[in-house]
Formats: sequence, C-alpha cells, structure tokens
Amino acid sequence: MTRPDDAAAEMDATDLYYLTRRLRALLEPQIEAVGVPSVSIPQQIVFRDVIEFAGSTVKEISERRHIAQSVVSKAIADGREMGLLSTKTDPADRRRAQIYPTSLLKDTVYARLGTDVREILEPALAGMTSAQKESIVRSLAALLEAVKRNELPPLNAP
Repeated sequence: MTRPDDAAAEMDATDLYYLTRRLRALLEPQIEAVGVPSVSIPQQIVFRDVIEFAGSTVKEISERRHIAQSVVSKAIADGREMGLLSTKTDPADRRRAQIYPTSLLKDTVYARLGTDVREILEPALAGMTSAQKESIVRSLAALLEAVKRNELPPLNAP
C-alpha cells in the first residue's frame, strides 16, 4: 500500500509490526556474519549488557534490559556453552552468580555486532537524501533511549 508523505501520522499497530519484522530481516544477515551459530536478538542484548556491565547478576541484567529472568538465564547458559561468557560466585551472596564476558566475546563477536546502523539500514533507505537518512537514524536513536528509560513489559520470547 502506498501512503502519502505524512504516512507517519497514519501509522498503526499493523504498520509498526510490519516495520519491526522488516528491520529484523535487515539485521539477521549481520547476526549470521558474526560466526557464532544462532545468536538470537535476546542473546545479543544480554551479551552487550554483560560487556557494558561486567559482573552483573541475572536479576540486574533482567531489570536493566526489561527481559524476563528466564530469557536472561537461558542466554547466559548458551553464552557459556559458546565460550562467550563466564560466571563467578558473587562474594556478597554466594547464591548468585556474576556474569563476565570472555575475550572471545569482547574481541571478536561483539566487535562485529557493533556495525553502524546506517550500514545495516542502507537497503531500506536507498533513494533518500543524506539528511533524510540522518533524520531517521536520529529518530531511531531517540526511540531507543526512550525505550531504555521507560518501564516496559519484559521480552519473554526470542
């Protein structure tokens, strides 16, 4: 369906769902290029958090990223199996584990996941001016900050 230039004003939940699916399709080749089999989006979110906040617990990651603890725990278990994460017993509470990135995660995998969003979105933004592309990237960055800042329901599924 073709929309007028003020399409944003007419965007509904179906359009948003379609957009997120298409954005994910643009991102998937980037994930596959990482060289680690089946790194899901929730796993990437958890792995990035572990790099940014090494020594965090499952609960802390879950709260910070708004992802269900079960999803975080699964991502950590998978990351340990892949050699991307390690855990240590929390000295303050021996029942909890602190999660740390391995050098494999920091030096290889994460470096490749850090591809600039402009490169990933280029096929979708073809035909737009540089100013239009930058406006979209800035808007996406602002949306990301709003999502991080606000309480949203946890992501329960990959």
